Amino acid sequence: MIHVGIDLHTTNMMNVALNDNGEVVQKAKLPTSRRSLEDFFGTFDDPVKAVVECTSNWYWLSDWCRSNGVDLTLAHAKMVKAISYAKVKTDTVDAKTLAELLQADLIPEAYQVQPDRRELRELTRGPDSCRDDPVAGQAAVGAVGPGDQV
Repeated sequence: MIHVGIDLHTTNMMNVALNDNGEVVQKAKLPTSRRSLEDFFGTFDDPVKAVVECTSNWYWLSDWCRSNGVDLTLAHAKMVKAISYAKVKTDTVDAKTLAELLQADLIPEAYQVQPDRRELRELTRGPDSCRDDPVAGQAAVGAVGPGDQV
């Protein structure tokens, strides 16, 4: 079994893959794209499990993993204490730590919203974000173009 930790960002991602002995078998900083995932995961013959922190852009990664037979665990970002308390915090360290936690079955999981429920979830999150951060709420309302108004 290969365990892959993914530190996902908007434009790039750091992937670190561990074998059953905990040895790094592959690591790569890649552009955030489906093609990059195909190239990275296509090199493994063994079954693969992957983990990514719950960030604002995990939906597409979950969809890709589901359609390509990769078992993806969504880590609860606030509960992954090993990463937030690390003295050295880099994308590589974060990805490797996620892979190690996955291998040890210590990932605090977040709920993966199914594709058919995501739009509703995002709509219901809107009022909370406006209340929690009024400036961001004003920016979001201001970002609605004339053609988008109801």
